[in-house]
Amino acid sequence: MAALLFAFDKTSAQTVLAPSYQEVCRAGGHPKWTYGKEGTPVQYQPLFGCDQRFGARRDADERFVEKLQARGLEGTALSWELVRQGWKWIGVRKLPSALNRFNLAFEADPGNGDVYHGIAVVMTQTGQPGNIVDYWYTEAVTRETGQPGRFADYGQFLLQSGRLGEARPMLEKAIALEPFNVWTLMNLATLNFRQDRQTEACAFVTRVLNAAPPPGYPKDRFDRILEGWRDRRTEENCG
Repeated sequence: MAALLFAFDKTSAQTVLAPSYQEVCRAGGHPKWTYGKEGTPVQYQPLFGCDQRFGARRDADERFVEKLQARGLEGTALSWELVRQGWKWIGVRKLPSALNRFNLAFEADPGNGDVYHGIAVVMTQTGQPGNIVDYWYTEAVTRETGQPGRFADYGQFLLQSGRLGEARPMLEKAIALEPFNVWTLMNLATLNFRQDRQTEACAFVTRVLNAAPPPGYPKDRFDRILEGWRDRRTEENCG
């Protein structure tokens, strides 16, 4: 009997509990100010504010993730699926739902750059200060994994913020990864015009005018955008 008890105790001692969400979050070392300006509700805070989670909302999230895991999704694959759902919610302007999915994706794979990209976009659309948006974009582009859009969107954010020198490497990396991304081509044309690099700017305008509409984007709206670029080409004497 003593031998059986010893065996049981030894097994119990070797049991290691998975870290809690809060522990995973704190290991990332994200400063408190990055979770939103003062008074930001928890449903609008990146990574749930890195606080201990409890209650019905936490329980519902756990059940939701368990259903995905039952489909065989774990780790990176689980994170990608949650990120995909987050972008879907952004598309219909359900920002708390979008952020919830990005926050859950973080726990599945903290190294997924698209998690932080999604968070940065939500922070932008909810009117958080630029330094908070910038922090999450920086997290996005410094991760090894993620889609080219994180560089494109960060470059656009920097361009709109007047940080032209910082915008260039982001946009150039984005277009190297996605040579036919018309939105990035437009941003590069704008950047070069603002930096008085006329020849390069006009070359990007030509690429814009030869581009096809992005998948799913209404052709009539895209044609109106191109008409504006044709006018710009004339104004800038691009030839």
